[in-house]
Amino acid sequence: MAEGTTAVAPDTASSSGGSGGQPAGSPESLSSIMAGASGTDPQGSPKPAAEAGNGGGAGGGTEGAKAPAWHEQLPPELKGNAGLAEYQKVGDMAKALLDLKGKAGVNLPGEKAGPEELAAFWEKLGRPKEAGAYSFAKDRENAEIARMAHAANLTESQAAALFQQLKTFGASRMQETRQAQTAELAETEQKLKAEFGSRYAEKVEFLKRGLAAAGRNVGAALQNAGIAGNPDIVRAFIRYGELTAESGGARGGSAERQKSLMEGGTFGYQT
Repeated sequence: MAEGTTAVAPDTASSSGGSGGQPAGSPESLSSIMAGASGTDPQGSPKPAAEAGNGGGAGGGTEGAKAPAWHEQLPPELKGNAGLAEYQKVGDMAKALLDLKGKAGVNLPGEKAGPEELAAFWEKLGRPKEAGAYSFAKDRENAEIARMAHAANLTESQAAALFQQLKTFGASRMQETRQAQTAELAETEQKLKAEFGSRYAEKVEFLKRGLAAAGRNVGAALQNAGIAGNPDIVRAFIRYGELTAESGGARGGSAERQKSLMEGGTFGYQT
């Protein structure tokens, strides 16, 4: 350490009481530390969206169900027809019939059809006039999916089915990614314990200091990038915590808070 440099000892209060089942005197796990900056738990797994048709009630089909009362008005050869079972009311069947007749009268556009003629053709088949008309497009974060569905000329039902599949797939991939990150953090923790030995708890405090000095939500950014459990990344933030201590940065709140790198702060040394 350079002459005149003030070394600030790492805080130990956070490792003396052990929250979340940690024994007294034990340092926090890397998973809890890396989650602390963002307030999220990387071990938490999002619940995949429920698959359509699985929500409650016994049986998902219509087999064995009592036919709607209006079926009694049908001739014997049509009673119990599976194709009619989905219509619970006469009005539902009438609406479907009119919709089918409307589509049956659609003429295919020619090779030289212009944009307006093509748009009218797809709208006749059920594509919304605008991307924002899809039911899931009400949320702004889904606007890009709605735009792609509209460009692909999908109907409302087609686009909604695709959107649900994307949600389920995304939730599943996120769960797999976070499980992999949790496993990597646990492996890195064991490596660093072997590397630092009795100084591991001290290094953990420097890690926490380094994350705090780097700025808010750094932990979330590392997790989103998939590098929160990388041992080199963890060592880098340990070293950053040590450097902020050597440069006389503020600790706890007893002095003016040091600017983070994201706020324009830099490494500084006293001479």
